[in-house]
Amino acid sequence: MLMPAADLDHPVTMRHAGRELLSLALIDARNRSLRLFAAFEDAARPDALDGLPPPLQGSPLWWLGQLGWRQECWIARNVQRHRGRRCDAHGIRLASIDPRADLWWDDRLRSPVERRSADLPCAASVRQYLVDTLEVTLELLMDAPEQDDTLYFFRDALFHEDQQAERLIEAAQMLDVALPEPTAPGTWVARQPLAVTGGHWHIGIAPEDGGYVFESERGRRLVRCPDHDIDAQPVSWQQFLAFVADGGYRQSRWWTPPGWNWVCQQQRRGPSLVDDLDDPLAQNRFGRTLRIHPLHPVVHVNLHEAQAWCRWAGRRLPSEAEWTHAAERLGGQGFRWGEVWEWTADRLSLLGPDLGDCNLPQRETLLAAVDQHRVLRGGATVTRARLRDARHRQHRLAEDNHGLTGFRSCAL
Repeated sequence: MLMPAADLDHPVTMRHAGRELLSLALIDARNRSLRLFAAFEDAARPDALDGLPPPLQGSPLWWLGQLGWRQECWIARNVQRHRGRRCDAHGIRLASIDPRADLWWDDRLRSPVERRSADLPCAASVRQYLVDTLEVTLELLMDAPEQDDTLYFFRDALFHEDQQAERLIEAAQMLDVALPEPTAPGTWVARQPLAVTGGHWHIGIAPEDGGYVFESERGRRLVRCPDHDIDAQPVSWQQFLAFVADGGYRQSRWWTPPGWNWVCQQQRRGPSLVDDLDDPLAQNRFGRTLRIHPLHPVVHVNLHEAQAWCRWAGRRLPSEAEWTHAAERLGGQGFRWGEVWEWTADRLSLLGPDLGDCNLPQRETLLAAVDQHRVLRGGATVTRARLRDARHRQHRLAEDNHGLTGFRSCAL
């Protein structure tokens, strides 16, 4: 069966994807991962191949092998894979096709320091492992009934690989590795904020809606929001650099106490991409010096920086509910999103009652992030389009500026 290429990147379609579409998407995602890894190999620099800084700790070679291992662990080796998220995470696992796979790729057995290329098999062996594990995955997929439970881990493997590819792209930006990835936003023009009448709006996804749901999205919460206005698009470099030029990084009054501590500890004079405050729009992007359009969204700013700009401008960050409502309802009025991850005012919390019935690999990571991370919405230019869903929740620590993160504002 021929599938329209657009289906592979449609966020709703892919959450409900059946066997044929999933098969194509898994192959597509794996090819992208291999292209990204090759870019790090081509860099031929020790710092690009070992000891990646947060958020992707470990070498690109470990990152690549771990993709195959995680897929194999939860699909080929998982005798309860047909139960989906109700499976026993600690149940019996079949043997790997490589007897050393757990030793090499299980992140519970190998610290970030031990994920160096020198401690791992050669790249050719890792590539073959990915070929073999994907082949088994696709064979098992073709025999899986077309049901949400039985397809859960196949969909999970796809979205996990998409997310991890974005983490590697972020690492490439930090290490000046050139990538064969389109990263520039499109054409932007200045727009006025949009007026919004308050109301009660939902965030999250009800499990009965079916399809794949990330654990951070599972559940529905009704939130009341007041009348407000919201920026039609993210804050631009032009807007943010006005704050920098006004001494924003030298005045504690604009910052929260944790934010000012971060500024002082990091000795920040401006956002991380700006090395020369006399020419702040000349920036290094993936190993190339580019001149950024002043109306493009500011990126690589953390929550502290977003909050400081809002205080300086007399505005505030939107809540999750305000952002979600605008993305779902105000597109026809000019609300533009999907080219930068956007900070919101909310701390990460569970939308459902608990994770008591969830034994999946996301559980521990998610529980550790609750109340510690802040929620982001939207998606960046390097985010796979099938992950750019107005309902999708990302989350990071307040000081994290590794990703293509920006923000928009609301009236006080």
